[in-house]
This record gives sequence, structure tokens and C-alpha cells, in this order.
Amino acid sequence: MVNRRQIYMFPQVAITRKEWEAMGSANDEGEIEKSPWRGYFSNASVEDLKELNSICDLRQFRDGQTVYLNEPGNEGFYYIHSGYVKVICSKRGELSVVRIAGANDLVGFARWFSPIGRYGMVALSEVTASYFRKEDFVRLQERSAYIANEVIRWLVDVLTYQESRIYSLTGRPARERVASVLIDLYKRFGKSIGGSNCLKSVPVDRKTLADLSGVALEVLSRILGELESESVIKRQGRLIVVTDAKGLEMAAGG
Repeated sequence: MVNRRQIYMFPQVAITRKEWEAMGSANDEGEIEKSPWRGYFSNASVEDLKELNSICDLRQFRDGQTVYLNEPGNEGFYYIHSGYVKVICSKRGELSVVRIAGANDLVGFARWFSPIGRYGMVALSEVTASYFRKEDFVRLQERSAYIANEVIRWLVDVLTYQESRIYSLTGRPARERVASVLIDLYKRFGKSIGGSNCLKSVPVDRKTLADLSGVALEVLSRILGELESESVIKRQGRLIVVTDAKGLEMAAGG
């Protein structure tokens, strides 16, 4: 007998949609044990959960792959399940980095309300994400108060985060701005090196770090050199390894 409730399991590895759907099953109580929606939408009802899964396309992106949104045929948004991306915006041919987004974040939804310029994301690692088409998700929002409220919660979280970043960067010396951005990325996306929680890497290229810090590339290079000479960080290709988190927080004015 098919149970009316299903488990949707989503491991942190790249899988196909067919493999994902094949993992659906029910526990003895007929309750949902796990869901691909680990952050926003995590408390969705069975009905909402089933509809979320039915209207999304599971997609994978390789490191460095660029995807532009708000273009004809690609006017939806992505829910990031694993990996991280830099959100980019291009106006009058000038590209800038808006923010870094990781697991359980939404990318592209806010752009529905601000259609000026090209908007997209660049994968900074292997990324697994669900894609929602605008018309499908709008219908779900209109039917489900919970889904609509979760979108509002996400918008508030993003605005709050952006306000805190503006506050932390405004009027501060370039060195403090760079260190502040590095600390933020370290805390949100840092990965342990060699099995040690003391050393964590921040995978970010120089152009992205410069954009987020509001400094020129040559200024960024000088500051990174200073921090490295002080044994606060260590550069390894595109990775920046934070070797002294407390020292980095002090450099950020903390």
C-alpha cells in the first residue's frame, strides 16, 4: 500500500532528479523525516512539500559556470541545496558582485521586482540547486500562506544581512573592510583544512573579494600581502586559508 506521505532525502552529493525521486518512501508513522528544503520551506505541509517537488527542476552546475536569470525563458529562481555561488549584476556592461549565497539560500527571486540589468550567478564550487519557474511558483504562493510567508522571511533576512554589511563597511579603512568580508565568508562558508577546525579555507577569487570589500585590486593585493606576512591568512591559489581567526577579527576592527 502506498503511504500518503513520503520522505524526500537529499544528500550533499550530486544526484539526478530520477535518483532523487526514487528515494521517496515513508516511515511507519507515515511522516516526512527528511526534506531537500533544509532552511526555508523546511516546515512545509505534506501538500506544499509535494507541490514544491513537483514544480522544481533539479539542476547541477560545475565550478565556474555562469547562469543568467531574468532573461526570456529563464525568469525563475534557484534554491541552493549544496555548494555556493556569487550573485552578480551587470549594468551598462559593468559587472559587480552583489553577495555570496550558499546552501538553503534563494537566488533570483528578488530580481522579479527589480528587472533592470542582467542578473545571475557564478558557481564557486559544484552546485546542486532546484529551479522554479516564475509562473509555477506564483501559483503556489497564491495558494499557500506558509510558502508566501517563507518568501517574505527570506527577503527580510537578505535585507537585514545587506544592511549589516553596509554598516560594517561604511566609513572604515580599506584594511578593515577586506578583513571584515573575509571574516564573514570564513564564518558562513569556511571549510576545514586537513581535518582541523583551526584552519579553514575561503574559496573566493580576488575580483569577487575586491567587489565585496569596495577596494581596487591593487589595494586588495597589498592588504592580503600584509595579512599573510602577519600569519593571519595564507593564499593557496584561489583559496584563502584563515590561519588566525582572532587575528583576522582584530584586523577587521573587532
